[in-house]
Amino acid sequence: MKKRVTVIIAIFMVAIIFASCGSKQARDSVTETSKSDQLMQENPSSDNKVAADYDSTTPAYTERKIIQNARVILEVKDTNESYDKIEKKVISSGGYVSASDIGSNYSHITIRVPATSLGNILSFLDTVGDRKERNTSTDDITEEYTDTKARLKNLKAQEEQLLGIMKKANTIEDILKVQGELYKVRGDIEAFEGKIKMWDKLVEFSTIDITLNKAKEISGKNVKLTFISWNEIGKAMANGFKSTLNVIIRFFSTILVFIVTILPLIPFIALAVWIFIRFRKK
Repeated sequence: MKKRVTVIIAIFMVAIIFASCGSKQARDSVTETSKSDQLMQENPSSDNKVAADYDSTTPAYTERKIIQNARVILEVKDTNESYDKIEKKVISSGGYVSASDIGSNYSHITIRVPATSLGNILSFLDTVGDRKERNTSTDDITEEYTDTKARLKNLKAQEEQLLGIMKKANTIEDILKVQGELYKVRGDIEAFEGKIKMWDKLVEFSTIDITLNKAKEISGKNVKLTFISWNEIGKAMANGFKSTLNVIIRFFSTILVFIVTILPLIPFIALAVWIFIRFRKK
């Protein structure tokens, strides 16, 4: 009988212990729930922050990376004056001249301007001269840019892993192997970082190639009316008469020189003519 009473009392005590533990867990759960509700009320933008983080890491919400380029051919009156106007406008817009070849009749200029000012600069160029040609092009590198950023992130994580492995390496051989992999990873990291920086500059600044051709000027010389005096007419007539006489004298002089030149051949010519005549008569 005593054993049964002892067992009943023991079971009753265990039940009380479990009941107290359950009520404590319930109170803790309620307390934690109230605390989380309080934090949500104190910081109502926490959900928005999570959504913003999602937007910044999800490719569907990634900012587009577009490179804009343009090419313009203008016909201007003065290439040097036009260059000065373009340079002043570009600098005031926050851009710069990256290359130039200025001549008196032909000039070539390469400018880089903020992408947001591209349309404004193109409109300004129409006021500099007569536009003969304008071409614009865009290159969307968003996918390649995002892929490169992801690869860069993986390479940096790999770099941290290799640094952790190097700390645990015990032999020189293991250290050298890890160092070789680490140098390779760091080389790839630098290459990707350089490519991303280059893309950022190309996206931020648009490139415009400008050709300036000097316009052809239509000009004519003023012709003055001049009169010939009687003295000049007399001189012209005398010179013409003398020129004619000179031609006649040269003609007869040439004939005389020819005759004198062939005098030694006259006997032979006469003999040949006499033989020919005798031969014809026979």
